[in-house]
Amino acid sequence: MGSLKSKFGKTIAVLANGLADNDIYPRQNLQLANKIIENGGTLISEYIVGTKSKQYYFPIRNRIVSGLSNKILVVEVGEKSGTFITVRMWFRTRKRYICCATVHLFMKPRKVRIY
Repeated sequence: MGSLKSKFGKTIAVLANGLADNDIYPRQNLQLANKIIENGGTLISEYIVGTKSKQYYFPIRNRIVSGLSNKILVVEVGEKSGTFITVRMWFRTRKRYICCATVHLFMKPRKVRIY
């Protein structure tokens, strides 16, 4: 919600489903989707109206998220997470990136490989 109040840009939400109110997933994000539009932002999707989300649509959607971004900041990423998929696509574009290492006292260290 913080990005909706920013004076420095507009919010773009990339959806893994259609753009109709009944398509929004998870359902509680309908209010957020309406706020994005009310504040001059936009919702984009490559799926036709009436398309419901499927698990494998989310990684496909991440290539659009990666392509729209000028820069990427990665604070933490799991090796099998959607964020990791986005990072991998990002590296394929050869754009600039910022990498930030974090240390959590109670967290197991993770290996991250970029393919």
